[in-house]
Amino acid sequence: MGHDPELGAMPAAQPNSHEIVDPDHQLIADLTEAIHLDSTDPELLARRGLAYLTQGHEDLAEIDLTDALLLDPENSSWLKARGKVRVQLNKLELALADFTGAAQLDPFDGEAYLGQGIVALAREENAIALKRLSCAIEFSPNLAEAYYQRARCHYRFDDCDAAIEDASRALEIDPAHSLARRLRAELFFRVGLAEAAHAEYTHLIEYAPHDPIMYHLRGKLEFRRGLYEEAVIDLTAALELDPKFARALADRASAYRALSKHREALADLTAAVHEDTRFAAEYMVQTGIVRGSLGEFDGAIADFLVALKLDPSNRAAIRGKELVTQLRETHGASVAGRSFAGRSMLQRSGTWRSSGASSVGRVAGNPAASEAAGGIGEVIKPHPETENDAIDLGGSEQGADPEDVLQHIEEPESSEPKTAPHPFPTACPTSPPKTAPTANPTREEIARQVAHERESQENASSSEANKSRSWPGRVAAFTIGIMALLYHSL
Repeated sequence: MGHDPELGAMPAAQPNSHEIVDPDHQLIADLTEAIHLDSTDPELLARRGLAYLTQGHEDLAEIDLTDALLLDPENSSWLKARGKVRVQLNKLELALADFTGAAQLDPFDGEAYLGQGIVALAREENAIALKRLSCAIEFSPNLAEAYYQRARCHYRFDDCDAAIEDASRALEIDPAHSLARRLRAELFFRVGLAEAAHAEYTHLIEYAPHDPIMYHLRGKLEFRRGLYEEAVIDLTAALELDPKFARALADRASAYRALSKHREALADLTAAVHEDTRFAAEYMVQTGIVRGSLGEFDGAIADFLVALKLDPSNRAAIRGKELVTQLRETHGASVAGRSFAGRSMLQRSGTWRSSGASSVGRVAGNPAASEAAGGIGEVIKPHPETENDAIDLGGSEQGADPEDVLQHIEEPESSEPKTAPHPFPTACPTSPPKTAPTANPTREEIARQVAHERESQENASSSEANKSRSWPGRVAAFTIGIMALLYHSL
């Protein structure tokens, strides 16, 4: 099965015990040898745990950090590191206990409150998250991740201006914080600053020209603006970089449909089914819609039946099958190539949303279903955290998506024993007085600054300007929706 690059790489096989599976992990090998010589040195255990975390072996990292903390239980740095590991392992109660312990050891540790805020966001306790993240910023005013996470929190409260302000502050501190830039691009689009959003995505592509996710994001933006031919280059570029990128295939199919290129849409949807079987039912619904639009009613009904076999509760498939059956009874098994009253079947189709879409996505542990809620002729604007699950609980580029970005991902069921939620502290400790902050810029001022920076970059590198659009292709698209063909009177 393929993978979705916006979710990060497919999980690698975990090594047994402390077995080294990659010859490049020389640091881990050296630390393992040192630990064999002295297993009572907590520093060695902690360093190996952090090395495992860097390599993506969170389970081994938790073991080593726990062993280190047994030997040195008041090391707040290791508590915070283990808390981060436990967030990634979805052990949220244990993670909160670690971050709270770190805050008790140092009541003015901004990173400890950041960890508490991340846990609160994961538990959708947004009001608590806002307080914790504000504490983090108060005690660590140069912590870019805290501003980014609070921007996500503001977005959940539909406060786009505050979210833009915090995302901008995160980028002032760390211009390479790509997740903050992606979030700000989405926010710019939401408040009507489409050109500023485009400039942000272009900046991301220039920063990571070989990352298919960035082309996908800009292609989706162009689709949402109705610029289907403009979007084509970006999503085709994403697929050239990663031909197994199922979501880009599905999105491009949606763009093909918008351009009435139904055969190309069918080819992309078929490929998407093979590359990501988690959403096979939804892709089969889309295939049925396209076939129905072409007047291939028997084929459309077969597609809906396959979708129902995969997901018997899929309302889009149920409704689509009913409607196409009515069309077949009226017009026969196939009316391919015919148009009705001067309009194609696709043009005459309405929109219809399936509650099954989000439920299937949640079961799969993927927020893409929250994006996939649109219909023919309708552009759904996703929560930024759904852009990929790359916008994850810890702000890491490696997924578990934005939001998406953002209606955050429903967390997989934890293996922890069921206990009462760990309580959050009620307030930040009193901090020393600080100087009054300067006036915050408006979103229009921020957008003008982005445009000015973009113009300066273009003037400085005009000779390279034409190279960034050299990717061949024809179409790209925003995330395909979960919908079924609506039948209107002929």
